[in-house]
Amino acid sequence: MVSTDLLSSDPLTTDPLTGWRTRLRALPVFETEPPMFETTAVPDDPLELVAEWLGLAIASGAPQPHVATLVTVSADGDPSSRTLILKDLKLDGLWFATPSNSPAGRDLAANPRAALQFYWPLLGRQIRVEGSASPGPVEVSRADWEARSAPARAASDPATWTAYLLRPSRIEFLSVAATRSHTRLQYTRPNGEPWRHGMLAE
Repeated sequence: MVSTDLLSSDPLTTDPLTGWRTRLRALPVFETEPPMFETTAVPDDPLELVAEWLGLAIASGAPQPHVATLVTVSADGDPSSRTLILKDLKLDGLWFATPSNSPAGRDLAANPRAALQFYWPLLGRQIRVEGSASPGPVEVSRADWEARSAPARAASDPATWTAYLLRPSRIEFLSVAATRSHTRLQYTRPNGEPWRHGMLAE
């Protein structure tokens, strides 16, 4: 007879990470087919398409449609991510805010390269924006801080609260399908030249 002590100490029977591949693979991705992305008539400026998709996410009732993941890189080359709120969308880029002395602020001071990623599960759509982020005018940062709720203002310092503008050099639009046959459209702007766009492989 095998001792229960031996069974309980066997890593093959006690490993809590066993079986995750099969379990994850079995999860449904979408209950219904997400809306199609028509790519035959896209705008020359990808920020117009960002505005269109963001508006669609808001109209669809997607939860927290303005939430994005910010990715920065430290002076040592270590990547870091956090979730924040998109503050504004302009012709020159996307605005977000964070304290200048926060981990993200310190990263951006050392390396301005950054990325924002939006994902709306209900629509099966994702936007990835890559570019360079820099602090905006002091009055923009101050106005953003003053627009925060009283508890949020109490938890932050107006002297360090900073609005950053991410000027994109690459934007990718991903529209997924229940069949996992995805549509990927990429815009690039090398060296500040006019935007170019084209389809990417899945």
